[in-house]
Amino acid sequence: MTLAATFLGGAKSRLLPPSVPFRFFAAAAVFHVLLWLVLLLATGNATSFTGGFGPVLAAVHLLTLGVLTTTAIGAATQILPVATRHAPTAVWLVKLLFWLTIPGMIVLIAGMYALEKHALLAGSAATAAGLVHFALLLANNLRRAGNLPIVAIHGWAALASLIGLVGLGVALALNYQFGILHNRAAVALAHMLLGGFGFMGLLVLGFSHILVPMFALAPAPALLPSLANVAAAIAAVVLGTLGALVNNYIMLTSAALIGLGAAGGYLWLMSRALATGMRKELGLSFVLVRMAWIMLPITLLTSPLFAASRATTEQPCSVSYCYSAGFSPSCSASCSASCRSSPRCPRPRRRGGAGDRLRACRCRIA
Repeated sequence: MTLAATFLGGAKSRLLPPSVPFRFFAAAAVFHVLLWLVLLLATGNATSFTGGFGPVLAAVHLLTLGVLTTTAIGAATQILPVATRHAPTAVWLVKLLFWLTIPGMIVLIAGMYALEKHALLAGSAATAAGLVHFALLLANNLRRAGNLPIVAIHGWAALASLIGLVGLGVALALNYQFGILHNRAAVALAHMLLGGFGFMGLLVLGFSHILVPMFALAPAPALLPSLANVAAAIAAVVLGTLGALVNNYIMLTSAALIGLGAAGGYLWLMSRALATGMRKELGLSFVLVRMAWIMLPITLLTSPLFAASRATTEQPCSVSYCYSAGFSPSCSASCSASCRSSPRCPRPRRRGGAGDRLRACRCRIA
């Protein structure tokens, strides 16, 4: 039996109303447009950015918070209840999450752009409250994910990374007002690693163990190799974060190499799922997924080289660009996959082909 059969059985009763997760995806689309507009205005400063207030910092957070985190929240609140086969979170709690995080992000990013410290502090407080609320909702789903051990391990590690990056983010915001940090650049790099590779990276890798086999109509990846990969990925995140905080190039390089090994194992598992799946034509979303798979090892390969040339923590901007190019397609694909899991998705216009019948069956979830 494929993972799709067990994943989709009775899924309709566990889906949130489409308007609830879609509001996060709509907000992510708006943030995406704003990201490119801000980058266009900050073209001269983007490649030489070393931290501090301004349009480039705002653009980075338009991507990481506005696009990636918002998409992840929408996908997680929709997918996890279906995957764990438990009732979804109360709709009003997810709506509260939206009204905490999205206005908070707007104020926070506006404060970064306009060099307004009070807006920065207010926005960081609201955003932190929203992300902690999301962490509680995520934990509630993960504690019931005993039938999906690999996804649960990824999820718990991503949740721990989320708590860590929220704490470091609040510390960085307070530092602009009160100067509480001894080494702001080291904390900023640790914040970036926890956000990019810890929270978003582990969450996307965990979702891949559900979504890729489901849409390829393939068996779930083998348990033991998956456990080895997630252990290596978590070790890389922990070692990299500690290396950033103590400004240790050897630890950062070791973390990148361990992460590269984990990425290689992950890509092998996903390629096996695609090769053994009954469905070969996977559509545009998997073009984006394959782009992300290419960029993931490139990001890890550039990080130790970049750290050596930039004294480890002075200017992590180029690694951030590689990460952004790699994970933006992946999150877009997650959004598409979550959308297509909705029972209200449109039926195919053309009928008769095997691919059309599969799409129709998936949309009419029992």
